[in-house]
Amino acid sequence: MSYDAGLYAQLHRGTSGDIAFYLDAVRAAPQILELGCGFGRILVALAGAGHHVTGLDISTDMLALAEQAQACVPPTQASRIALVHGDMRDFQLDKRFERVIIPYNGLYCMLSEAAVVDCLRCAGEHLTTNGKVVFDAYAIDDFHAQTNSRDFNRSDDDDEPIESIQWQGTLYDVYESCRWNKASQLLHVSYRHEPRGGGEVKQTSIKHRYILTSQLADLCHQAGLTRVQLCEDFIGTPLTAHAEHITCIAHK
Repeated sequence: MSYDAGLYAQLHRGTSGDIAFYLDAVRAAPQILELGCGFGRILVALAGAGHHVTGLDISTDMLALAEQAQACVPPTQASRIALVHGDMRDFQLDKRFERVIIPYNGLYCMLSEAAVVDCLRCAGEHLTTNGKVVFDAYAIDDFHAQTNSRDFNRSDDDDEPIESIQWQGTLYDVYESCRWNKASQLLHVSYRHEPRGGGEVKQTSIKHRYILTSQLADLCHQAGLTRVQLCEDFIGTPLTAHAEHITCIAHK
């Protein structure tokens, strides 16, 4: 991933309803591990609800933002947060957790099937006996089936901005372009941040390898997880072929 961490955090604020979903998913779980914790949006909310949360991320820039978020909450809440620099595919912590969560497409940062299995296996190894791995991501099955990558790859340089964001006193208009490889299920999305009134243009990019819903249960099973429950929203609607979102709860 290539990005200015602050701009990335301002642009990627989560999916509506996800905090409530994770608060419910970790109910009665005193110890939680969040993989890909980023700038701390979810873990701060969970710590505020009384949970002890360990946040792991490979980006030191994102962890610095999470540390800033931790410093801005009351001391009792901040004391329930621990931040760890590490790789989701291969980490070893000296404690076990009732829940391991991977919010907001975090699993899609694993750019190969083997990396997905490694991540889920490592998550499972850090669960208590009756623990669960919980994650959510966008669903792309319809798009994958119906679109040709040659027709989709595009530059939106002349389009309207997808969003405008404020960062460090500057208002940026954000433009998006995308490259897609259907065979490898890889998306490479780039964002161009243009400051209103002129100034330095900043670039942000992210690579995702999305997972088709038909592949999810098998990947969980390869990682040693069982009883995989897939839904298409944050309120438990059973997964359908035309879903736009996926939530997954997998048991150890």
